[in-house]
Amino acid sequence: MEQALERAVDFYRQGNFEQAEVALNELRKSGGETPDALHLLALIKLKSGHPATAVEHLNKSLEDRSDSSELLALLASNHTTE
Repeated sequence: MEQALERAVDFYRQGNFEQAEVALNELRKSGGETPDALHLLALIKLKSGHPATAVEHLNKSLEDRSDSSELLALLASNHTTE
């Protein structure tokens, strides 16, 4: 599972958001819906102009990391609707 997330991160860093999202969705289907995967998926949604979907992923990620100041700040700065 860790390798799949690393692959998604690599795609994201290369600017290949579509492939990163595909990799993350495959990871999620196999039971790998981790806070890190959801955080990355939220970043992809923000970059691709879907802030409402990003907020959904951030909220889900916060269920396991309610004390994450990074996630809370990202959520606060992007709490909009499409």
